[in-house]
Amino acid sequence: MGAAQAVQHSRDTTLDLGSSNLKKVPCVYKSHPALTHLCLSHNRLRTLPNSLWKLESLEILDASCNHLTSLPAGVSRLWRLEKLLLGDNWLESIPHQLSQCDKLHTLNISGNTISDLPLCLESLTSLTSLAISHCSITLDLYPAAVAFLTNLTNLDICNNRCGELASSGWLNMKAPKEPTDGVWKPTQIDSPKETVRPELVSLPPAKGCLDMLLPTLMHLSVLDVGTNTLSVLPEMMSRLTNLTLIKAEDNQLESLPDLSGCSALHSMMLAHNQLTSVSNLRIPQATLIRLDLRKNRIAVAPTPVEIASILREGPNSQLRLSGNP
Repeated sequence: MGAAQAVQHSRDTTLDLGSSNLKKVPCVYKSHPALTHLCLSHNRLRTLPNSLWKLESLEILDASCNHLTSLPAGVSRLWRLEKLLLGDNWLESIPHQLSQCDKLHTLNISGNTISDLPLCLESLTSLTSLAISHCSITLDLYPAAVAFLTNLTNLDICNNRCGELASSGWLNMKAPKEPTDGVWKPTQIDSPKETVRPELVSLPPAKGCLDMLLPTLMHLSVLDVGTNTLSVLPEMMSRLTNLTLIKAEDNQLESLPDLSGCSALHSMMLAHNQLTSVSNLRIPQATLIRLDLRKNRIAVAPTPVEIASILREGPNSQLRLSGNP
């Protein structure tokens, strides 16, 4: 019976050790060498053991909601890793070796104490979902790390310290010489201790700020910049034809850019801002299902004609205006 159980264990591909009050990860490699999915979430782990990096078939690693203070460089050995969940830990940085996990399509590092967006992200060009909310990140290094993530469909940077998506620091970036093959490539960092300043990062020529970044993210569907201190959103957002949801609540927005090119847009969460009017919204004709404008500074309620020009007709359409003057 013992031998039969050992054979069965060796074929298991999923192991859930979540919410097990673990302080240390058991050596799962010997009992489950073929793991593709490992859940370690909601424990009391402070570190991840070297034995994990022997799980070369691992595709999903969930170590969220622990007490992790660092991610070991050995993560680079998980060359098949597709999904890495590290939210709600005590991480201060991400090792540059993560850039070798080039199959990674989902990365969640929200709820940590990370203050600078790791530059290793620029090599993770397979990423479709990136969550870095509830950290202490400013926008100084966003273009350097994100501009090459052209497959992103979901970007969550809410609850950070983002004051302006049109930061002057971005405008001072030096554009490199145009590549002969017409393909822009990420900057190579030779040393993990090497610091790359934003103005030295190889980015295509553009007119700065998020106007520089957004044209590269043409697949973006969900953008969450809520709970920052933004006063404007960039005009270039109109080029995001796949954008379906904008979450920008709890900012200081006084106006909105022209969004008439966002033909797929169906929801806008804009509560707790400084917007004063509905009549000047420039969005695709009658495409929205949800528009949340609660607790702004809108003194005049929109007319039925204005509402009809904004919201799609149907029982699920919703315009929220409570808490305005």
